[in-house]
Amino acid sequence: MHTPPLTLPLANALEQTLANPSASHRWHTLGDLYWAQADAAQQSYVRQQLDLHMPRTGEVGFFYATFMAECSKDPQFSALAGQILPTITPFDADRLMAFCVYQWGRQVVDQGSRQHMAEGLRLAGVPETVRSMGQSLALPPRSANSPITAPPTLKRIALIAPYISGPQHPPTLLALQ
Repeated sequence: MHTPPLTLPLANALEQTLANPSASHRWHTLGDLYWAQADAAQQSYVRQQLDLHMPRTGEVGFFYATFMAECSKDPQFSALAGQILPTITPFDADRLMAFCVYQWGRQVVDQGSRQHMAEGLRLAGVPETVRSMGQSLALPPRSANSPITAPPTLKRIALIAPYISGPQHPPTLLALQ
């Protein structure tokens, strides 16, 4: 395979990602440089190197699949990421929800109709991911004989806002008010 000349930062980012693929920040750096500094031949070379060296399982396989889904826009990589996600241990609701939100955003941007969006979400396994997350986080059912008790007095409440944007973003306003 012919190696196109890569910029030094891109070559370094690729080398570091291949050397330590479990470090998510390596993937982010590679992605930034992939989009900013690489022409089509260089992008193709980066994808080929990743195809040759990355596993298709575990956390590294998940990083690879999500990177390739973004770079290639091939929905099969989103499907692969969705297949790998439930196998990653320990269970991490934040990771699952982040994947679902990311896929939702990609589908909103990339798909032309609600039907195509729904198909893309199904292909990525989003409905199953949300279902499994709900089952894992659900409280056990209360028996009919157990007394109803008042909750303890709340001293603090945690608000989780995984995405903060600007003042025109309604969820951001709700989180900050």
